[in-house]
Order: sequence, then C-alpha cells, then structure tokens
Amino acid sequence: MWNCIPSTSPPSSSRLKSVEEEHESNAARIDTLKRELELLAQDNRTLEEAVEEDRRRLEEERLGLEDKATFLHFTQEQLNHQLQVRHS
Repeated sequence: MWNCIPSTSPPSSSRLKSVEEEHESNAARIDTLKRELELLAQDNRTLEEAVEEDRRRLEEERLGLEDKATFLHFTQEQLNHQLQVRHS
C-alpha cells in the first residue's frame, strides 16, 4: 500500500538558525512597535487633554464676551433713550 504522508527531512541547521534569527528579529520589531504605540497613545492623550483645556478656556472667554456684549447693548439702549428724552 502507498504511503500518503510525504516524507519530510529535518530542517538543516543553517535553515533552523535562519528561522530563529528571523523570529528574534520579528520579536524585537514587535517590541519596538509596541513601545512606539504606547508613546503615540500617550502623546494622543496629552494632546486631547490640551484640546479639552483650550476648549474650556475658549468657552469661558465666549461667555464672558457675551456678558460684556449684553451689558454694552443695554448701556447703549439707555444712552439712546436719554438722548431721545433730552431732544424731545
């Protein structure tokens, strides 16, 4: 009867060494990429925090300017009314 399993010879030592070196190289590259990813994630968090702080500051400034604009509009209306009363 025929043997259906192909015969495989054990890998040569140079081939085994080459595969091991490639594996080590890939493992080192993976570690490097993981560290880079961690650094990029930290940079991203830092930037998000800075954006949120800027957004909060701008919102406070916008509210303050709206308050000033409302006060100036009211003052202008009072002055216009006083001018109309004096010139009537």
